[in-house]
Amino acid sequence: MEKHRKLLRQRTHNSRYDLLNEVWVQTSIIPALNASRVDSFYIELTEAIRTVDPNHIIFLEPANVNTLNASFDGKIVWAPHFYPLSFASKYYPRNLTVLEADKPAPVNVYGVSKLAGEQLTLTAQPRALIVRVASLFGVAGARGKGGNFIETILKKARDGGPLQVVSDQFMTPTYTMDAADAILRLVKLNAGGVVHASNSGACSWYEFASKAVELTRLKVPVQPVSASTYPSKARRPANSALNNSHLAELLGRAQRSWDDGLQAYLSEKGHLRAA
Repeated sequence: MEKHRKLLRQRTHNSRYDLLNEVWVQTSIIPALNASRVDSFYIELTEAIRTVDPNHIIFLEPANVNTLNASFDGKIVWAPHFYPLSFASKYYPRNLTVLEADKPAPVNVYGVSKLAGEQLTLTAQPRALIVRVASLFGVAGARGKGGNFIETILKKARDGGPLQVVSDQFMTPTYTMDAADAILRLVKLNAGGVVHASNSGACSWYEFASKAVELTRLKVPVQPVSASTYPSKARRPANSALNNSHLAELLGRAQRSWDDGLQAYLSEKGHLRAA
């Protein structure tokens, strides 16, 4: 651990320490990274940090929350999933469209941890800007998922289908280009508080898939099915559709609809030219 202390002494510009590395996932996949070993590592590393820096906050994602009891000094925070953007799809079980002021009702542990990240941020800095996004799709795709929902649907459609897509879970599909543009504008406005940077409107995953198939003129049937058709260990909200009227007020213009965003994405990817 001495080499870590030496490295920490050299980095005098740190504003905080984020010891977040999805250890819950790793401990279930890699037996060698069991909870006790991960907790011991956190304790040892936080002690090493404190020998050279007693002031700055350390964000921890321990496999066992009791780790905090061993190393808590008032500036060590349990903050799993403390990401730059907040994903609202974990927060609300049912609603028409979710407003920023609506009381969160997490339906799973992931949602609880995301909400904790928001609350910790606002406690530390009440004027902080928290941007919620949901159901993102973009040209680059998600590295951890190997693409996005639309690309998966189009591949299956080109393979001949038929497609079965969940019709009783609702959300607001959001094109990453539109979300990025909104976030940049919010930053330039020095906005604060919680803001939904989504496209406008709401739909089910079935409607989303159907629109993609329709726009690309792929002649395959899309069948609506219940979420129970695809069982999941984690509970999922029935509705995570975001209301972005507050964003429209801040920017002085409405966001384009999710289906217009989808059409722009399909054009950017070349799917419409190939149709």
